[in-house]
Amino acid sequence: MKIALVGAFDRNNYGDVFMPILFEEQFLSYDLNLPIEFKYYGMKKSDMEYIKGVKTRPLYELYEKKEYFDAIIVVGGEVLTSRYANMYLNLQTNKIVISFYKFLQKLTPHLTELLCKFNLKGKEKYPWILDKDKLNCKYLIYNTVGGKSISSNKETISLVKKFDYISLRDKNSFDSIFKMNSKAKLYPDSVSYLSAVWPNSKLEKKVSEKIKNDLKNIGKYFVIQVKKNRGKYFWKDLTRQIEDIYYKLNLTCVLLPIGYAQGHEDQIILQKIKKQLSTKAILIEENSIFDTAFVISNSCAYIGTSLHGIITSISYSTPHMALTDTIVKQIDFLNTWKTTPIISTNVENLCFNLCKLLNENKTYKVLENSRAEILKEAKNNFDNIYNLITGDKK
Repeated sequence: MKIALVGAFDRNNYGDVFMPILFEEQFLSYDLNLPIEFKYYGMKKSDMEYIKGVKTRPLYELYEKKEYFDAIIVVGGEVLTSRYANMYLNLQTNKIVISFYKFLQKLTPHLTELLCKFNLKGKEKYPWILDKDKLNCKYLIYNTVGGKSISSNKETISLVKKFDYISLRDKNSFDSIFKMNSKAKLYPDSVSYLSAVWPNSKLEKKVSEKIKNDLKNIGKYFVIQVKKNRGKYFWKDLTRQIEDIYYKLNLTCVLLPIGYAQGHEDQIILQKIKKQLSTKAILIEENSIFDTAFVISNSCAYIGTSLHGIITSISYSTPHMALTDTIVKQIDFLNTWKTTPIISTNVENLCFNLCKLLNENKTYKVLENSRAEILKEAKNNFDNIYNLITGDKK
């Protein structure tokens, strides 16, 4: 059996890189005697093994039909609303190139989109909305994807109708897609199944000694993560709140970059915060995807702008809040699955809200109940996909 896993696995962004690893691990657990060959496709050829990710081939190669696949699976992420310009920019490292394309995008967004599509050898109007009729596969599957503002033009509707299976990770995305494809299902993001595949004792074996040593002597800690384009507006206020938390709650802050790629660049803001802090704190650097999961799973709370930071917290029953209510996909997910009594906090009330979150008994009851429900639903989604591909009706 041959399966192609498709997604943004070609950039250093925690959730995207983890998705194919988790999907493959879970799939192989069903039947150890069933030979399955996985191949991975992103926007470009890449090698993310340095953070425990996969090597990818460029997506356009699937359209060359050189190989037959039992299934092509778009594994997850906010893929339905992605555009070529953003995908191309996220893959760039040269600051001059980035500045040029950002300037061009402001000047003429349509032309920029076409140019980036050309650079990536894109085959469809939108990078991740594929046309099954042009692919060499039995099933085209979309696994716990997001994107409530998906275009509803005739071309998009026609493609979505051809999907053999599609699960959406939040209610708003589900409502948009169900109008186009009545086979759509609502299931939590598959990264929520992390703790079932890698419980903390198993996860620890994959973590670097440096990370374990960094955490060993700091006692109880909470995690802060923030992406550059949000944190640049409030990082000084956030620094003061971290100091207040240290003095009032006796908690050390671990600054955890989750997205390093252009468009995320957590490390830039977190480095600024670390330099400004007068209290003890740790800045995590050169972290693999397993290091990131371990830091979150062992913390007393996670607060950040990363959806997959939130989802990892849910999986390991870590108290969590979105940092501001401006990341729509975070708020949509949390409103759908109701995993925390405090969904978001603004920066000015961070210390107050964290104290409230950690001292309310209902926090831990909500965490326990929602985790059990989400793990069950995530497993059902994996089962559905496995049964569809293998024809196993058990």
